[in-house]
Amino acid sequence: MPGHDALAGLTQDQKGTAFEGGKFITFASGAPVDGTSGTITGGKGAIYVRTDGGAGTTMYVNVGTLSTPDWNAMSS
Repeated sequence: MPGHDALAGLTQDQKGTAFEGGKFITFASGAPVDGTSGTITGGKGAIYVRTDGGAGTTMYVNVGTLSTPDWNAMSS
């Protein structure tokens, strides 16, 4: 399938690229936590898709940094 490997690559650690490190996109349950780089890691601009979220709380973007994330919910 075209693009399959590229998408899979975005879910891996992006260390050594122009991206600040961590995963560019993550799919998981639960809300991300601001201020701590825990199990959901990603630099500024990283995307988190919450698989158990409701309307308006399924996609987040990190507007902080890798070490001090600031996850903001994207409204639909």
